[in-house]
Amino acid sequence: MKATFRTRRNKRLVGLYVLLAVLAVLVFKWNCVDRWRPPAWTRDASLRQKYRGGVPPTELISIPWTREKAFQAQGEPWWGKPFDPVSFWEDRPVWMDDEARSLALRRGRHYPPVPPQFASGIPQKVLVSDSSTLECRMPRTYYTEEEARFWNKFAKSHPHPPEEIDRWLQHWSEMRVRAERIGIPRLPSGKELKTPGYLNRKEPRDTVEFARSDAASVSLPVEAATEKALYWEYVRGKRDEYETMVHTGRTIENDTGLKILITDLECPIELIRQPPSDEELRVTRGWRIDYLLRLRREGTDESYIEAYKKAWSLSEDDLREEEKE
Repeated sequence: MKATFRTRRNKRLVGLYVLLAVLAVLVFKWNCVDRWRPPAWTRDASLRQKYRGGVPPTELISIPWTREKAFQAQGEPWWGKPFDPVSFWEDRPVWMDDEARSLALRRGRHYPPVPPQFASGIPQKVLVSDSSTLECRMPRTYYTEEEARFWNKFAKSHPHPPEEIDRWLQHWSEMRVRAERIGIPRLPSGKELKTPGYLNRKEPRDTVEFARSDAASVSLPVEAATEKALYWEYVRGKRDEYETMVHTGRTIENDTGLKILITDLECPIELIRQPPSDEELRVTRGWRIDYLLRLRREGTDESYIEAYKKAWSLSEDDLREEEKE
């Protein structure tokens, strides 16, 4: 009887293992095979032809990009093929902004192409970037060592895109508010602070000095690292969050996120409910103009200055007036 019971139990276990194996195969097939089928928007011959050569057209860029679409696109012949650098950077400042990065990823490239004036012209070995984990599979992207070296060095020595500056400012404005909220002591300049990563260096006197040090080390605008500028950037960021929530129909009564935003607010609530004040506009406009004037004095390419002026709604007259003063 005992032998019979063990046999039956072993058969059940084998059956269970087989079932789990079948489920694992089905999940793998769903994640890795079925999604490689070309999506409907790539079956149009004219669009596919445009996508193969140069920069993908506006029609494709306007389509929301998802991980599922990327898995499907991996079955296309153009996936992972390098761009034409000349057409990619035509009428575009050379930096890795959100649009350039998005264009590269939609083509299966990990980085945008190296601009022609910086390219070595030597054939490069193509490498594969696969950031998949057991919990989440990610599409494979391709790059060369030259692209990786160029962009890692470029980001530390050239102007940054407006959206990256904005994210940096929001980070440090939050850090400044957090430091004041929990009462972090202001350490004397030069004292060694044991912290992980890039913070493991000489600690400046306070958060604002730390922000200036960080900006200077990675070519970000030190002009924005002031008490007033960081305060108004904090207000602007919270106003954007508040307006986004309110415009989607959220209220304090029906949304916890909005309630937490208002409860944790470190500025008068009227500031985020009303348009920017004259003081906020003056401070924000001031550091932006000072930053552009410094870039021009340093001989920065005018394409960057023009891109900043367009993103920040500034004119050449604004820069001239400030320069006269």
